[in-house]
Amino acid sequence: AVSIKAGGNGNHSHNDIGSYTIGLGAEQPTGDVGSTQYSAKTFSKDRYTIAAISSWGHPVPVVAGALQGEAHKIKPRVISTRFSDNVDEITIDMADAYSVPVLRALTRTMIHDRRNSGAVAIADRFEFSEPSSFEVAITTLGSWKQNADRSIELWQKDERLTARVEASGSWTLKVDNSNEEGLTFTRIGISLDSPERSGYVKVLYEQARP
Repeated sequence: AVSIKAGGNGNHSHNDIGSYTIGLGAEQPTGDVGSTQYSAKTFSKDRYTIAAISSWGHPVPVVAGALQGEAHKIKPRVISTRFSDNVDEITIDMADAYSVPVLRALTRTMIHDRRNSGAVAIADRFEFSEPSSFEVAITTLGSWKQNADRSIELWQKDERLTARVEASGSWTLKVDNSNEEGLTFTRIGISLDSPERSGYVKVLYEQARP
């Protein structure tokens, strides 16, 4: 199962436009890491400096080095949807989530294909007025490893996903562990090696083969 989010949630919002979660069996090998423990900081002026509340701690892009603005102040547009018994698809215009003057376009398309053993694709396409940096993130509460073929394996207990990355240019993993406000998770950044004027990053998730 998969879910994706396109809007804010009042003063409880995280900066998470485009954030998604993938469930496999009774486990969540990857996706939105959820809530921190509430503290005085949670609803203070420093709220969005908390890793898991800022967009840095969500599986969404970092655009020309910039994180998302406050989600409840942004009105993202769902450009298109397609639902059927076999395949669901949704495309979100995410450009307004970033205050980046050189950003011309940014869309995220999620495709959930339920045929055979199932697959989920998350594809981000961007366009800048000048070459700029671009990074997407995979977040997990569980464990992970990179395989010899550069695919990424994610799991909590028994259920495992394999993530395969396709991109318009060469890319590098940047891994960080966060332990803040009672929540521990791993952020796996997929960063394009060179600034690009336009391009894409696609992550294809499939059930890992034993």
